[in-house]
Amino acid sequence: MNASFYNNLPDWAKKVVDEAAHDAIAYTNAHWDELLNERVEKMKASGVEVHDPTDEELKEWKKATQPIIDEYIKKNGTEWYNTVLNASK
Repeated sequence: MNASFYNNLPDWAKKVVDEAAHDAIAYTNAHWDELLNERVEKMKASGVEVHDPTDEELKEWKKATQPIIDEYIKKNGTEWYNTVLNASK
């Protein structure tokens, strides 16, 4: 849902949405590795070549994508970016 819609909800509804989002994130985080590994194994079994990047490749990827992150933060601030970043840890 977009911020405008959310901001116009009554406080009780915001609480319900916030709790549901929190529960969904917790569930996904708890099952993510299992779900990801299952999907990757299915892909490999069907002939897809899966590349696990090296530490150096990850470093280069982060360097290459940093301007996009910086632009997003410039336009939108850090709150949502930090929320997503922290949820992914």
